[in-house]
Amino acid sequence: MREFCVRLLRQKERGGILTATSLLRLIGTTNELPAMKQALAYAVVQTSAEYLSDIRYPAPIRVGDALAGTMLGLDPRIADKFEPEESAENLLLYLDQHGGADKTFSDAEVRCFSKAMKSDLPYLRMKALENLSKEIPAALGDEITHCLSDNNLGVQNYAFLAAQRVRNPAHRDIALAVLKSADDEWLRQSAQQLADKYGSRYESAMAWCAHLVAPKDNNDYTMHDTLRELLLMTAGRNSGGGGFYPSFTDQDAKTLRERWEEFLTENRNQINAGKTFTNLITGVPADLIPPGWTLNPP
Repeated sequence: MREFCVRLLRQKERGGILTATSLLRLIGTTNELPAMKQALAYAVVQTSAEYLSDIRYPAPIRVGDALAGTMLGLDPRIADKFEPEESAENLLLYLDQHGGADKTFSDAEVRCFSKAMKSDLPYLRMKALENLSKEIPAALGDEITHCLSDNNLGVQNYAFLAAQRVRNPAHRDIALAVLKSADDEWLRQSAQQLADKYGSRYESAMAWCAHLVAPKDNNDYTMHDTLRELLLMTAGRNSGGGGFYPSFTDQDAKTLRERWEEFLTENRNQINAGKTFTNLITGVPADLIPPGWTLNPP
């Protein structure tokens, strides 16, 4: 069975690698480590759509993670047998072995994590961010800031999670810009949390308004997410939901967006102070809630 797993690894096919690693995690020996390292060397540098799908948040089942995790299970100190700067797979093993929330980074570990966060490979950038210690060394602050604007969505998501654990007022404007433009639900949430860390409640609400747009189709829930966040911030209540597509037009969205922006601006100080509006049945003026939309009871 172990020989069969090695043959699967040598075929360098994603599904086969995952099958082999799941089996070797149970029955593997150190004899299979060279074949796994060869497969890891292949997988970590792949940038095809099939492998890029591994670089996202929340984490899917990743080929690189499966290989590195199985190797470290068979030899917990395997990364120390290789020079991390010699190859991408060596560096990935180093990140997994030396990273973790409970770690205190040495100068050498800071250098390796910095190298990974500057790598041309998005997978390595993501893994470095994901494996950072809870107390992030100040020396890695610039790398985190840079990754907040990364062109890879997975890297960007993990950068925002890491940025929650450092203090840099420059992150406020980056977060607001990302919140206003992001299409990804998880990234919008992380961007709002980071902006709010720097007292930007009103600015966050205004950024959310940019997403008050007519749905593209029945599976587009951007408007739902946006109204949920705006109503939580202003009325302190969850939205019950409602239907938009296809009756909700671009003009309807524009009218609603402008009305929300007007309301938020009129009440900027109260919103920044964390006030929730409870003086009306709906908490906020009725024209801020689209027809057919409901609020959960207070």
